Amino acid sequence: MATKVFDEGFRDVTVCGSGVLKCVGKFSYDPVFKNESGIKATFAICELADAYSKIKVTAEVKNTLDEYDNLKSKMFQGR
Repeated sequence: MATKVFDEGFRDVTVCGSGVLKCVGKFSYDPVFKNESGIKATFAICELADAYSKIKVTAEVKNTLDEYDNLKSKMFQGR
């Protein structure tokens, strides 16, 4: 369901927002980004909570390999 919603509303569209950079990693294969290599940055966006559950909303963003050092340095600036 989430994949379908994303594909219909956000695939190949520039999206702006904010979040906390939680993880940066290089990949040569990723099931989401298919046959491309690069850097995957995971951002914590928000937490949705109700009386019965909490859902942590994250966004995974693909970047080029030359962005690795820049993203990695930003991960530690807020600590």
